[in-house]
Amino acid sequence: MPPDATGKRALLLAETARHPQAAIGKRQAAILLAQCHANLGELAEALVWCERALAAAKTDPVVHFLHASILQEFHRDDEALQALRKVLFLDPNHVLAHFTMANLHRRCNRKPAAAKHFANARKLLAHRDGREALPQSGGLTVSQLNAILSATASLSENETSSTHG
Repeated sequence: MPPDATGKRALLLAETARHPQAAIGKRQAAILLAQCHANLGELAEALVWCERALAAAKTDPVVHFLHASILQEFHRDDEALQALRKVLFLDPNHVLAHFTMANLHRRCNRKPAAAKHFANARKLLAHRDGREALPQSGGLTVSQLNAILSATASLSENETSSTHG
């Protein structure tokens, strides 16, 4: 364990102690533990807690998005895409699910699917306040994601022109 991980583990345990399962429920405790372990880079443990959260909250897009994020870190792209499809079934306006799905499709060289989800993300951001922080983004704002989408679009255009020219 890296030297700073000991302090982070103490913070994780303190956070868990402040939110006992009896007070917040199994679902919330499992989500909190999954997020904390993921933030510490302890992905195997995060996946275990996320699967427990999924068992308690099958229709929660937040949990499915967390699950997709963890699966993506393990390069389990097909499973991550499946989890993202669940997010979008439960919440078709989940901007980060569209963005993440687009990036996964792009990484797998599925350009039409990637373009569709990038376009959906741009469309969903179009009428939102640029200063608004996006849920489950770690503080990423609408303006910041718009800038990333613009840069990604430019990169995609360059990739397309370099393969055709």
